[in-house]
Amino acid sequence: MTFHPGTQCFDPQAWVSYIAACAAVACNAGARLQRLNVGGGFPAHRSGNTPELAGIFAAIKAATFANFGPKPPELLCEPGRALVTGAFSFASRIKAINDDGAVYLNDGIYGGLTEFRDLDTNHSFTCLSPTGQHRSGNLIPREAFGPTCDSLDKLPDPLSLPEDAAEEDYILFSNMGAYVNGTCTRFNGYGDILTVTVNSLE
Repeated sequence: MTFHPGTQCFDPQAWVSYIAACAAVACNAGARLQRLNVGGGFPAHRSGNTPELAGIFAAIKAATFANFGPKPPELLCEPGRALVTGAFSFASRIKAINDDGAVYLNDGIYGGLTEFRDLDTNHSFTCLSPTGQHRSGNLIPREAFGPTCDSLDKLPDPLSLPEDAAEEDYILFSNMGAYVNGTCTRFNGYGDILTVTVNSLE
């Protein structure tokens, strides 16, 4: 049997509830589970929150013994995002800034920023000049659009960018290792991501 509490779940009680539900289903069916897949959902360092994985694991262990007794099923899990999110950063560039302050990026929701529609990622980026200097002006919210002709190609929330952000600056989004490559659509020819391996930051 398997379940999934939902991506970036921070509440250990979600796993506790699902484990109890699985135990009830097995009991009603008169079946003894050999394996129980407690899914993914394990949170990664995104959205400014620090995940308490030890607490989640302890809750899973306690709930498994509480619901299945001294001989519980073997546990499986799918920890993908929690393992790989920090492995990638994603660089986009500001191609234009209009008179209202909105920015137009060279990538959007059809490319590497597709998860912005579903997850709060507004705490995980920095703005750099073309020569790599950090922009340090006061943060102001800016509407952000992708490069395609589709009106949907817009980030759902404004990006809080430094007021000295300029065209051709880089926006470096950190903790993008889960789906940044896998969900690119190449819509209208965009989203062709170049992957660069960085062995050292010095």
